Amino acid sequence: PVLRFLLDGTEMWQTNEGSDVVGGVDQSYPKEFKRAIACLDFLGKILEGSEIAHATLVAAQREDVRLSFDTFSRLHSRINAFLDSGLKGLSREELKDLIYVLATMGDLGKSGVLRELFPHIKDEDHDKFVGKMLYALKEDPSILPSYHRLSPAAQEIVQMPVPLHPGHGSHIEGGPGMFTALKESGIAAKHPWAIDLLEILHCVDVMGAAGHVNPNSSLAFTEPCAKRIGYLFSSVRKFSDAAVTEKTVLADYLKQMSTSLGFQGTTKEEQTLARLGCMLRFYGPKDGALLAKAFAYLSPEKQADLVRSFH
Repeated sequence: PVLRFLLDGTEMWQTNEGSDVVGGVDQSYPKEFKRAIACLDFLGKILEGSEIAHATLVAAQREDVRLSFDTFSRLHSRINAFLDSGLKGLSREELKDLIYVLATMGDLGKSGVLRELFPHIKDEDHDKFVGKMLYALKEDPSILPSYHRLSPAAQEIVQMPVPLHPGHGSHIEGGPGMFTALKESGIAAKHPWAIDLLEILHCVDVMGAAGHVNPNSSLAFTEPCAKRIGYLFSSVRKFSDAAVTEKTVLADYLKQMSTSLGFQGTTKEEQTLARLGCMLRFYGPKDGALLAKAFAYLSPEKQADLVRSFH
């Protein structure tokens, strides 16, 4: 039912069996709908965890950035550990339903049909819209049947979003202030499982990011991408210690990225290159060498200006 809102006017009809079928050819589907379908398919492959599932997931990826089976298997184990955690007394199947519902919600804020049902929510940013929409569902959960059918405990989990945008964080689309809301929430200390769940959902979301281009293989969730996500979440988990500051978390993430790019990360120049690497989605010593070479072409004045802009 969540997926209906991503169709935004695409014709639908009922089959004799009573299941919903989308009208028209696949190319006519909105890209948000196709991405959501890809996310669910790729999530299924991660849950399967087999070599065949891995091979299908990475089939269209370049060999030099292909997601390794080892990284794939670790994500498989992490998701299964969450499903078997008994969080809030929920069974494995209940937690699995929760993840599937949440995995389809990422683009709901882009649905004009859904926005018409919540005219009082004016936020243009689709992530903020979804956050306020979920709060509004407390009054009338039937608007979103997939949410409505979740158990009260599962609905409670949905109602406790983690105040962190992983994409902004991993690409350093800001300074230490990106992490202030997360630090002040205390979630990393009080509810570490929420950080685990957000990491899982972000991985699934990234897997389907280009699902409208290739619905059969993830073009976006490569080995470098998975490493960056892992670095970010290992850094934000440091907020479990209340004394850790936003600057410390950002510095820790940049240190990990510097190392991956082949830098020591001890000078402002190398820290600047690491930030640029994050913004450009670079990873690995080859990309680091390319950054260093480009930086060396700049005049000393331009280099100093660039460093100052990040410090």
